[in-house]
Amino acid sequence: MTLLCPREVVHRGVIEAAGYCFAVLNAADEAAARARILELWEPGASVWRADGLLVIELAGARTVRVELSPGLPLVREGHWLLAAPLGADELAALQPARELSLVRVVGGQAVVSTLGERVSPGSWIGVANWSLMPARALFSPPKAIALMAVVEPVDVREALGAAVLPRADEVDGLVARVRELNEGGPLAGGDAGPGLGHKLLEAAVSWFAPASSRPSSASSPASDQPGERAAGPLDSLKDWINRRAWAFLRVSRLNALLGRQHARQLERMMQMFEQGDLSQALRHAIPLNGQAGDRPSFPSFGAWEARDSLAIVPYRSTNATTLGLADELFSDLRQMYRRAFEELVRRKQIDEAAFLLLELLGDVDEGVEFLEQHGRFELAARVAEARGLAPGLVVRLWFLAGNVERALLIVRRSGAFADAVLRLERSKDDMADALRSLWAKTLVESGDFAQAVEVIWPVEHARHLAAGWMDCVLEGGGSAAARMLARKIGLMPESFSHHQDQLVAMLDDEGPDGLTARRALLTSLLAQPAHAQCVAVARAGVRAMVRDNARQGAVWEKSRIEAVAKYARDQALTTDLRRVAEQPARARELFCYLAGASDRGTLAIFDAARLPDGRLLVALGELGARLLTADGRTVVHFDEPTERLVISDHGDRALGVVKRGEVLRLTRFDLRARTARRWTNAPSGRFCEGYDGQMWFFARGDELMGIDTLAESFGALWHVPDLVASVAVLARSALQLSILLASDDAQCWTYELPQLVLRDRKQASQSNTVTVESVSADGAALCMDYSLDETVCVVYGDRVLWRGSEYDELCSLPSLSEEHIAFCMREGQRNVVYLEARARAQRLARIELDGLSSAPGHRLDARTLCVWDALGRLIVYDIESSRLVADLRL
Repeated sequence: MTLLCPREVVHRGVIEAAGYCFAVLNAADEAAARARILELWEPGASVWRADGLLVIELAGARTVRVELSPGLPLVREGHWLLAAPLGADELAALQPARELSLVRVVGGQAVVSTLGERVSPGSWIGVANWSLMPARALFSPPKAIALMAVVEPVDVREALGAAVLPRADEVDGLVARVRELNEGGPLAGGDAGPGLGHKLLEAAVSWFAPASSRPSSASSPASDQPGERAAGPLDSLKDWINRRAWAFLRVSRLNALLGRQHARQLERMMQMFEQGDLSQALRHAIPLNGQAGDRPSFPSFGAWEARDSLAIVPYRSTNATTLGLADELFSDLRQMYRRAFEELVRRKQIDEAAFLLLELLGDVDEGVEFLEQHGRFELAARVAEARGLAPGLVVRLWFLAGNVERALLIVRRSGAFADAVLRLERSKDDMADALRSLWAKTLVESGDFAQAVEVIWPVEHARHLAAGWMDCVLEGGGSAAARMLARKIGLMPESFSHHQDQLVAMLDDEGPDGLTARRALLTSLLAQPAHAQCVAVARAGVRAMVRDNARQGAVWEKSRIEAVAKYARDQALTTDLRRVAEQPARARELFCYLAGASDRGTLAIFDAARLPDGRLLVALGELGARLLTADGRTVVHFDEPTERLVISDHGDRALGVVKRGEVLRLTRFDLRARTARRWTNAPSGRFCEGYDGQMWFFARGDELMGIDTLAESFGALWHVPDLVASVAVLARSALQLSILLASDDAQCWTYELPQLVLRDRKQASQSNTVTVESVSADGAALCMDYSLDETVCVVYGDRVLWRGSEYDELCSLPSLSEEHIAFCMREGQRNVVYLEARARAQRLARIELDGLSSAPGHRLDARTLCVWDALGRLIVYDIESSRLVADLRL
């Protein structure tokens, strides 16, 4: 090999180091070199030993300053690791390397060392003498999740007083057996009751019945959504035992013994009512909760006894037997109960009369109204809530009862504010304004200033609050500000001159956000009174719409332009519009973007979201979170660890989540005030990426909860326990919530919001070779199909969105919005994020991130697709305008 005296003997300044070299002359050098290599080692790195040296090649090049490097820095050039900056002519003078070799300068001459002996750093770490210490968390474990709006059972005996006597447990299906006795004619038998064998059968049925089917007055239900537990094997066993036992009684004619005894008791009860002995009659009365002609599926066994318990269970078991009565007998009993009710009212025995309506006649609506008429507001509210009456009625009753806190909890859980206010207004009660004020303040706490304005505006003495809330929305910018600007001019025409410059800027903005803002402004304007100020805005808006179509194609429908022109009441403008040619819609091309391997930042990004005003909120892990402008300038840095972001629908609130073992550390961000405050610790679970500012949907195992984000503690406003399987995925929009259950048939349940009513329940996958990866808020599923050998497919409905080899990976959980699909695949050395249209087979965007890094993340909403990775790259794609609105390196 030719001797070479390099012009430079070491690297200087800032370089891209591919590795480091350490001299090992003695045992102390060996120990120091090993320690430094272990600090530098990462997956993908390699270590060699050659000529008294230890050399580490990193998984990827790092930018370092030479004088601050931990060892002799090396730069990769082909098969060379260079310890000095050799020129092309100097490299040519060296003998070509066939395998990885190290070049360093010793005594002024270049020395080449072949790296052939690979070293495993794992062999340097000895664990034989280690002793494991018991692990202990540094923080207090999270408390059990409190249920903040649980429906409590109503004990009418305690509420109405001791005068009302308890009822029997075993009366369901009684009169049905009397009917069978009457239809079958006289049967011999005597007075003998059911024997020991029948009692054992009854005990067996009770024992095998699932716990959820046994009403209990001692415990309150844990769920506000009853009847969602699927029938299990114990339910089938109970039904089978019932059928066999009742068939045996019929065949053996032992049912006649029970029927004759029950007939005598029924006759005695009717005589009590006829004789006016209402106290004893109520003690023995039969509840008429069914309909005439209903026949019990499985009549209960045992004798009919007087009442010993009277606890109203909010949700009756679906397995309970029904009361079957012949039409004539059913009608007679109802008339008898009605006469008794009227007599009790005449005697002013209000408690007994209410009991008869609620428990014996089963007329819950009439019973609640009766209690309200006689000033028993709290009991009426408890019964109405427990029996599932309209949430607006429940809220109104709690408000009349003076329990404002409970009323607000139910309003927030059910979204029944409008119904409750209308009910209060119809009763001409001044409390309607008070409820409006309280609800508006709650909306402001959750960040929904726009809705708070609509709620408080009818209260004239509180309109000064509405004006201030309008200004808060206008300061936030975006579509919400545009809608509020139109609303403010409609409600307060005198503010037009103050906002004239802002209107002109909004109508002239040529960016993608400007078009979106104009849509919101003009759509909201059409709903306002057509006074002079609004008409002036409409005239300028028509010209802006025509200009948009001329520049960008048919972004405005002709009917929409004509509607705004008609609102403007300008005949000349309407005439000119007829001469404007309609612009054809421009064909949409596939948007492609590539970020090279060297095009990177210095901070790892864990999560990111674009806010309605165009700003960006970025989670940086243990470094905290940052609020950025669209061009990357930092507005504020939050020093609270954040790995996941949960953004409110209004864009001015957010939750920060970071995992600490089995615990989630939660932070509340107020982006309007630019503050962050530690909230609480919560059990680890799955959750939605967005919330309405008040309720955040959270799942832990087979429990689904709506968490109250305005409370100081981690509590649930709404709770559904004991689902058929664990919750795997949650997806939410303003109108729907869907959950994917990790069951064999991959069930997908969809709830209607804000009513929280289960509307759909279906199987998301029909094949064992198809794995459901994600669902949308409306219940659509995105799957991975492994049915073909050596191939994996991303499937939506009957469309194959992507097909590749089994070595390609789905990098992150797919996202589905109402109109689009986003998913990320690893293709060779690149991570590729695809954006597809749901309604048609059209690929809209392909965003490629080159370089070895962890799987990138993405967030999809109605307008934008945010993509980020651990190399500090953040790309925000505007779907409507088909262009990037942010391309940042952190």
